[in-house]
Amino acid sequence: MLYVLQLFSSFSMFSLIWLVQILHYPSFKYIREAEFKAFHKLHSDRITWIVLPLMLCEMLTAIALCALYPLSSFWILNLLLTVSTWLLTGFLSVPLHDKLGQSFDIKVIHRLVLTNWPRTFVWTLKTVLLLWDFCKRQLVIT
Repeated sequence: MLYVLQLFSSFSMFSLIWLVQILHYPSFKYIREAEFKAFHKLHSDRITWIVLPLMLCEMLTAIALCALYPLSSFWILNLLLTVSTWLLTGFLSVPLHDKLGQSFDIKVIHRLVLTNWPRTFVWTLKTVLLLWDFCKRQLVIT
Protein backbone atom coordinates (compact mmCIF):
# COMPACT_ATOMS: atom_id res chain seq x y z
CA MET A 1 0.00 0.00 0.00
CA LEU A 2 2.86 2.42 0.80
CA TYR A 3 4.35 1.71 -2.61
CA VAL A 4 1.06 2.46 -4.38
CA LEU A 5 0.60 5.70 -2.41
CA GLN A 6 4.18 6.74 -3.24
CA LEU A 7 3.67 6.00 -6.91
CA PHE A 8 0.28 7.74 -6.98
CA SER A 9 1.42 10.90 -5.19
CA SER A 10 4.63 11.17 -7.21
CA PHE A 11 2.87 10.60 -10.52
CA SER A 12 0.20 13.14 -9.55
CA MET A 13 2.83 15.76 -8.71
CA PHE A 14 4.74 14.93 -11.90
CA SER A 15 1.56 15.52 -13.94
CA LEU A 16 0.67 18.68 -12.06
CA ILE A 17 4.16 20.21 -12.25
CA TRP A 18 4.26 19.80 -16.03
CA LEU A 19 0.84 21.44 -16.36
CA VAL A 20 1.98 24.30 -14.14
CA GLN A 21 5.34 24.65 -15.92
CA ILE A 22 4.04 24.58 -19.50
CA LEU A 23 0.65 26.28 -19.12
CA HIS A 24 -0.18 27.82 -15.78
CA TYR A 25 2.90 29.82 -14.73
CA PRO A 26 3.53 31.23 -18.22
CA SER A 27 -0.10 32.40 -18.32
CA PHE A 28 0.49 34.63 -15.28
CA LYS A 29 1.92 37.33 -17.55
CA TYR A 30 -1.42 37.65 -19.36
CA ILE A 31 -3.41 38.60 -16.26
CA ARG A 32 -4.17 42.32 -16.08
CA GLU A 33 -2.13 44.10 -13.42
CA ALA A 34 -5.27 45.48 -11.77
CA GLU A 35 -6.61 41.94 -11.29
CA PHE A 36 -3.34 40.12 -10.66
CA LYS A 37 -3.27 40.32 -6.86
CA ALA A 38 -6.77 38.77 -6.58
CA PHE A 39 -5.88 36.18 -9.25
CA HIS A 40 -2.69 35.20 -7.47
CA LYS A 41 -4.48 34.87 -4.12
CA LEU A 42 -7.07 32.60 -5.74
CA HIS A 43 -4.29 30.55 -7.37
CA SER A 44 -2.31 30.23 -4.13
CA ASP A 45 -5.32 29.36 -1.99
CA ARG A 46 -6.73 26.78 -4.40
CA ILE A 47 -3.49 25.12 -5.55
CA THR A 48 -2.54 24.50 -1.92
CA TRP A 49 -5.61 22.25 -1.51
CA ILE A 50 -4.27 20.09 -4.35
CA VAL A 51 -0.51 20.24 -3.80
CA LEU A 52 -0.20 20.04 -0.02
CA PRO A 53 -1.98 16.67 0.47
CA LEU A 54 -0.05 15.16 -2.44
CA MET A 55 3.31 16.45 -1.23
CA LEU A 56 2.59 15.32 2.34
CA CYS A 57 1.55 11.87 1.14
CA GLU A 58 4.65 11.69 -1.04
CA MET A 59 6.95 12.71 1.83
CA LEU A 60 5.35 10.47 4.46
CA THR A 61 5.35 7.40 2.21
CA ALA A 62 8.94 8.10 1.13
CA ILE A 63 10.00 8.23 4.78
CA ALA A 64 8.01 5.09 5.60
CA LEU A 65 9.50 3.15 2.69
CA CYS A 66 12.98 4.22 3.73
CA ALA A 67 12.25 3.09 7.29
CA LEU A 68 10.84 -0.20 6.03
CA TYR A 69 13.84 -0.83 3.75
CA PRO A 70 16.68 1.10 5.45
CA LEU A 71 19.45 -0.45 3.35
CA SER A 72 17.75 0.12 0.01
CA SER A 73 19.65 2.64 -2.09
CA PHE A 74 16.53 2.98 -4.27
CA TRP A 75 14.33 4.15 -1.38
CA ILE A 76 17.08 6.38 0.00
CA LEU A 77 17.40 8.05 -3.42
CA ASN A 78 13.62 8.34 -3.61
CA LEU A 79 13.57 10.10 -0.22
CA LEU A 80 16.41 12.43 -1.24
CA LEU A 81 14.54 13.40 -4.41
CA THR A 82 11.39 14.00 -2.37
CA VAL A 83 13.28 16.19 0.10
CA SER A 84 14.74 18.05 -2.91
CA THR A 85 11.26 18.96 -4.15
CA TRP A 86 10.40 20.38 -0.74
CA LEU A 87 13.63 22.39 -0.56
CA LEU A 88 13.21 23.73 -4.09
CA THR A 89 9.61 24.65 -3.33
CA GLY A 90 10.47 26.32 -0.02
CA PHE A 91 13.56 28.21 -1.14
CA LEU A 92 12.71 29.05 -4.76
CA SER A 93 8.98 28.94 -5.46
CA VAL A 94 7.46 30.16 -2.19
CA PRO A 95 9.52 33.39 -1.97
CA LEU A 96 8.63 34.24 -5.57
CA HIS A 97 4.95 33.56 -4.91
CA ASP A 98 5.21 35.79 -1.84
CA LYS A 99 6.47 38.62 -4.07
CA LEU A 100 3.75 38.01 -6.65
CA GLY A 101 1.17 38.03 -3.86
CA GLN A 102 2.11 41.66 -3.28
CA SER A 103 2.00 42.86 -6.89
CA PHE A 104 2.33 41.96 -10.54
CA ASP A 105 5.98 41.83 -11.61
CA ILE A 106 6.86 40.41 -15.01
CA LYS A 107 10.48 39.78 -13.96
CA VAL A 108 9.33 37.72 -10.98
CA ILE A 109 6.95 35.76 -13.21
CA HIS A 110 9.81 34.97 -15.60
CA ARG A 111 11.98 33.98 -12.64
CA LEU A 112 9.19 31.73 -11.33
CA VAL A 113 8.97 29.93 -14.66
CA LEU A 114 12.74 29.60 -14.89
CA THR A 115 13.27 28.40 -11.32
CA ASN A 116 10.41 25.91 -11.60
CA TRP A 117 12.42 23.83 -14.09
CA PRO A 118 14.52 22.16 -11.35
CA ARG A 119 11.32 21.04 -9.56
CA THR A 120 9.93 19.80 -12.87
CA PHE A 121 13.13 17.87 -13.52
CA VAL A 122 13.26 16.30 -10.03
CA TRP A 123 9.61 15.20 -10.09
CA THR A 124 10.12 13.82 -13.59
CA LEU A 125 13.23 11.87 -12.59
CA LYS A 126 11.59 10.59 -9.42
CA THR A 127 8.46 9.43 -11.25
CA VAL A 128 10.40 7.81 -14.09
CA LEU A 129 12.47 5.87 -11.53
CA LEU A 130 9.34 4.78 -9.66
CA LEU A 131 7.61 3.70 -12.88
CA TRP A 132 10.74 1.84 -13.97
CA ASP A 133 10.85 0.07 -10.60
CA PHE A 134 7.13 -0.71 -10.77
CA CYS A 135 7.48 -2.22 -14.27
CA LYS A 136 10.53 -4.19 -13.18
CA ARG A 137 8.58 -5.62 -10.23
CA GLN A 138 5.68 -6.55 -12.53
CA LEU A 139 8.01 -8.48 -14.80
CA VAL A 140 9.39 -10.41 -11.82
CA ILE A 141 5.89 -11.31 -10.64
CA THR A 142 4.65 -12.59 -14.02
